[in-house]
Amino acid sequence: MTRMPGTVRSVRAMLCAVGALNAVGAGWFAVAGVTFESGALGLVGVVALLLAAILAGALATISLVIASKFAKGGDGVRTGGVVIGSLTAAVGAVGMTADSGAWGAGIVAGGVMVALCTGRDSRDWFDRPRP
Repeated sequence: MTRMPGTVRSVRAMLCAVGALNAVGAGWFAVAGVTFESGALGLVGVVALLLAAILAGALATISLVIASKFAKGGDGVRTGGVVIGSLTAAVGAVGMTADSGAWGAGIVAGGVMVALCTGRDSRDWFDRPRP
């Protein structure tokens, strides 16, 4: 197998999208944390926003790194895709219960990533012999 299957390319594109959206979210949380007027919440609100920025930035970085390794990576890259997909679905579920239905897109995207990463084409691609 010399050409990456379409399902694997789709997961790579989704990882890039998740990484980009998390980078935007990290920036938004960081700006909100820096400009937050503490008021009644005090330092707790600022710390929560900055912690969310750090976590979103970490997820963005990991997503983009894993996506960049899809062409030559092994089974660990596939496992990383499953983990990122699971985290994306979990964050979407938490956000959906706390806020609105718009977070449902994260649940769907995470579920699709997990399903595609665990499929036969993905297993064949990541288990192929390498030079």
